[in-house]
Amino acid sequence: MVPETPRYLSLKNQDDKALAILTKINGSAAAKSILQQIKQTVDASSEKLFTYGKTVIVIGILLSVFQQFVGINVALYYAPRIFESMGAGKDASMLQTTVMGLINVVFTLVAIMTVDKWGRKPLLTIGSVGMAIGMFGVSSLAYFN
Repeated sequence: MVPETPRYLSLKNQDDKALAILTKINGSAAAKSILQQIKQTVDASSEKLFTYGKTVIVIGILLSVFQQFVGINVALYYAPRIFESMGAGKDASMLQTTVMGLINVVFTLVAIMTVDKWGRKPLLTIGSVGMAIGMFGVSSLAYFN
């Protein structure tokens, strides 16, 4: 039901179909101009996967993997049970889970507001250290109780 995009059609050398879609949306005069602009940029936008280097791709993949290995999703999902196993009652464990979620939201907002000022790398470093301290804290509380 949804037609292919004019850029895709132009990339596949189907200019007639691209022009028909552009004419339907923008009218015939504007469609020809837009198609010419698309044709000028189509060649410039096709890049290979490793254009920016293999190191950048590997670091990006490893950051995603390590983000999952940290285990915060597990801690958030099982937080009530974790707090109950450390001796908190049902109501207290739900309250602690709520507080933990609110802290997560607040620091996510702080990160969003400061990422342009400080940059991604310092925030990644600070966040990683904070997560390590938090995880060691949770594990030591679980171990000693």
